[in-house]
This record gives sequence, C-alpha cells and structure tokens, in this order.
Amino acid sequence: MLAELFRSPAHAGETHQTTRTSKERLRCPRERRRKPSAAAGCFLAYRHIGLLDTLTGLIIIYLTFNLALVIWMMQTFFESVPLALEEAAWIDGCGVWRAFVKITLPLAAAGLAATAVLCFILSWNDFFYALIRSRTQAQTAPVAIVSFIQYEGWEWGKIEAGGTLVMLPVVIFTLIVRTYLIRGLTAGGVKD
Repeated sequence: MLAELFRSPAHAGETHQTTRTSKERLRCPRERRRKPSAAAGCFLAYRHIGLLDTLTGLIIIYLTFNLALVIWMMQTFFESVPLALEEAAWIDGCGVWRAFVKITLPLAAAGLAATAVLCFILSWNDFFYALIRSRTQAQTAPVAIVSFIQYEGWEWGKIEAGGTLVMLPVVIFTLIVRTYLIRGLTAGGVKD
C-alpha cells in the first residue's frame, strides 16, 4: 500500500514521456526485484543502523521491493489513460495534482487494486527477508509458524492453525477488491 502511495503519482507523469531514458528508468526496477545476494549486504547495513528486528526495518525492505512491482504493473494502466483527458481537466482549471486524483486514479483503479493485492501477498507471505531481519520483536506470521517446528517434533495442529490464520487476511482483502482485481489482471491480456 505504501509503495503505491509513494510511486503512483510520479509514475503517472513518467508514462507519458516517450524518451529512451524514461523507458529505461521504467524497466530497471523490475530487473532488481528480489535478489537474494543483496540480503547479506542489507543485513549488515540494518545491523549497523539499528533497524534489525524492528517493524520499521521490515516496512522499509518491503517498501523497496514492492516499489519495483508497482512501477512495472502500473505502467500499463497509466499509459492506458488518454493524455487528452488530463489536458482537458487542466484546461477546465484543474491543477496537475487534482487532475491526477480526479481523472487518472479513478481510471486506473483496476490496476491499483490488482497491484495492491499482489504487493500485499508478496509482503505478507515473505519468509526469507523476514527470517533474516527479525528475531523476537518484529516477527512476521510465516516466521512465527516456523517456531512450531522443534527438535522434539513438529506441532502439526499449531502449524495448520497458523497457516489458516496467515491465509485469512489475504482471502478477505482479495474478496473486498475482487471486482477491480479481475479487471486489473485481465487488462493487459490483449495488445491493441
């Protein structure tokens, strides 16, 4: 959610640029998505600045990874909004920000919903980075479920209950935005 809040306004403006460098800027973050080799460097940096095992540290790492996904997914949705609609709003007296809020965002709502669901699922279900960066204070649900695996044996009842509880928020959130989600996921299926 934070990734969409930070990136959507800037991305809407970038999609109407046709220069070669703007297209390179849009492609770059998608290539940097989740590189496990960066985990060691991030761990050392987090330990040095005191963000290890904090909620703020987890929010920052998920925000950086989800920004790449938001850029990549929202590109198509913002490009589908005709520039003429924004220009008409500007002529009618809307500023750039108001035209974005009143014209562009409602037309890209399906893409926002699809992107929000995927960002939420990736952050909620992430195990690798949460395991590295959390110990006891900022433990995520998937990491907490692993604590039911002990030397004496696996506590299957607790693991299954934990898995169900981890799955419920994703299902509820998806059901809330399902009408937008279907339009958003199928929007890029046919090339004009």
